[in-house]
Amino acid sequence: MENRFRHAWDREYTRKGRIFGRTTQDYPEILPGERFLDVGCGDCRAFRALCSAKRPNISAYYIGLDHSRPALSICRPLVSLMHNMHIVCADATSMPFPDESFDIVFLVHVLGHVLLKDRKRMVREAVRVVRRGGRIYIRVFSLSDFRAGDGIEVEDGTFIRKTGICTHFFSQGEVRDLFSPLEPVFLDTISWTMGAGNKRLIREEIQGMFKPGKIT
Repeated sequence: MENRFRHAWDREYTRKGRIFGRTTQDYPEILPGERFLDVGCGDCRAFRALCSAKRPNISAYYIGLDHSRPALSICRPLVSLMHNMHIVCADATSMPFPDESFDIVFLVHVLGHVLLKDRKRMVREAVRVVRRGGRIYIRVFSLSDFRAGDGIEVEDGTFIRKTGICTHFFSQGEVRDLFSPLEPVFLDTISWTMGAGNKRLIREEIQGMFKPGKIT
């Protein structure tokens, strides 16, 4: 990831602490004994959500990876209580793990916060570290999300906001192309609304599951 984006995330976590207000609950199932990698884990929101849902199989081995030390510092109190949870400070475009190390890899709102060249690298790394027969779960913002177009456009569909954080907004076709030649197990669009004064604003995400294979 480019240093300017890394520094922007560090500033946000240092200033705000936990910065994700909405906690997703409908993550895919994690099976007993599986090795689970959460790429761009931030303040460990996915793990917190899985715990709050009281899923019995969260005893699976969890590793959260993020480039932001301030983000990972927020995770440390939780990590200290969990024997099966570890966090790693590293770049998602060059992960420090052997091939086929994990049963399931989460890419939840991480692919959209880098430029295209790093999105491609991140996908290649996810495919490399997930085992054959495993799964890659992705979640990104859609072009129909009300925030699309807000900020300075630096690539098609990618905008830098006042915080310095970049966000890319996807179409389903773009997600398919990014993971080509892998075929999705599913690829869905999720929409909801949020209030802002008298307005109702559209939020929209794309989620999908891919089986691993070789990307050339």
